[in-house]
Amino acid sequence: MEVEDKLNFENNPRIKGMIGDEKIIYTDKIQRKNFDFISRIIDRDLLLTNLAIYDITGNNVNRRIKIEDLKGITISKTSNQFVLHCNQNEYDYLYIYENMKKLIKILQSLYESLTSKIYYFARKLKMI
Repeated sequence: MEVEDKLNFENNPRIKGMIGDEKIIYTDKIQRKNFDFISRIIDRDLLLTNLAIYDITGNNVNRRIKIEDLKGITISKTSNQFVLHCNQNEYDYLYIYENMKKLIKILQSLYESLTSKIYYFARKLKMI
């Protein structure tokens, strides 16, 4: 799998120290939609390794989701929004990303290679 490190995390000692022996596969800017008291969009850095997805702000990891803990994806048919559905230990994440199809293909490939299972997609829905 070809590495695409748009954020140059490979040369960031703090990030490299946090991910240990994991291999960087893909990095880019992404937006996450939060639903606390108000709906708001938060800019994040996305780091995808051979084992996990990282939600990063600056040099701090906000979340680490193991790829094998993903249970599926719901894709918007009207926007670049998608939801990553996780196991019972993690809550689902709503992201907005212009290259979502590319990212989802990479996630699907990694998931299938790690688990020998097919990565499921929900039907495309209208997202808010």
